Amino acid sequence: MDQIIEKQARRDLDEQLKRNKPKEVRKLYDMLAKAHGGEDAYTFILNLLSQSYQTLPGGRVRLDSKKYNKEIGDALKNEKKNKVPVLNLKSAKTDRNDLNELLGEAAKEFKKTPLTEFANQFAILMSLSKDYSAAELYIMNRDLFLNEIDQRVRRTVKTPVSWELLDDEENEGFFMSNLLCDIQLAMANYTRKDPVSLPVYEEYLTHILNLPVDWTGNENNINIFKSELYDVYRRKGREDQAEQLFSEWKKENPESFAPEQALLWSFRYEKNEEQTQRALEICHEIFAKKKTYSFEDESLLDSMRFFFRKAGDTEKYDFCTEQIKKLHA
Repeated sequence: MDQIIEKQARRDLDEQLKRNKPKEVRKLYDMLAKAHGGEDAYTFILNLLSQSYQTLPGGRVRLDSKKYNKEIGDALKNEKKNKVPVLNLKSAKTDRNDLNELLGEAAKEFKKTPLTEFANQFAILMSLSKDYSAAELYIMNRDLFLNEIDQRVRRTVKTPVSWELLDDEENEGFFMSNLLCDIQLAMANYTRKDPVSLPVYEEYLTHILNLPVDWTGNENNINIFKSELYDVYRRKGREDQAEQLFSEWKKENPESFAPEQALLWSFRYEKNEEQTQRALEICHEIFAKKKTYSFEDESLLDSMRFFFRKAGDTEKYDFCTEQIKKLHA
């Protein structure tokens, strides 16, 4: 299982079980736990959830809610055919080695804060694929959100603070890190439709990237945020800032090709011959240096083959295509 998807899936499943939403997930968990034990029940549902993610441009992942709900529904039907009894949630006492061990303090009521209602409404809109409405909801509540995350950072004993600590600071029924990524995705899609909102998106990306937090274990997310900021700078005609970001990013991570991926993705929409030639030079450089590819490199390979095809380089185009096929084999 891809590490990025597995980490996201574990967070999402923990949240679903804590909130008992969707109800079918908790029902399936209890049926499986009764028959096979809590650990096997958790692993089974985790696999269903992990297989329901879609890979988006730029290395993002997004849950295909329709597919996931269907998988859960089908699994429930199968368990009911096997006549596995459903636990009575009100009277059931969870074994210490069962759900509590997996989820910690799952029985606590969620603490309500001004951000709770916003987070819940935002999550619902994203689950329904209503990205534009979710983005508009963020725009109306951005001061509330940015102020809340600033306060969480200030309340920590030392910095840089981990995202795990920010997630666990309040028991509100949502994870701050999940909300953070969902807002980014919603705003990215929204600004494609409404470029007037680019300043709000730039404010968001800059604010998050400037937070004194430790991104260890979330390198993919910080790369997405920097990639988006690079693209925003270019879309607003601020080439100098884009180049400065690219240069500093490469110095921080000389072994990573994430900065090059950001440039290639942004240049795909350009018709400038000079920029196309620069993109091709970078593609040839990556082709010469990088010997192995993982699932995280799918977007990089896709961008490379785009420019190789544009240049008529059939051999390298076919190579990139074959590598992508291997990732899904």
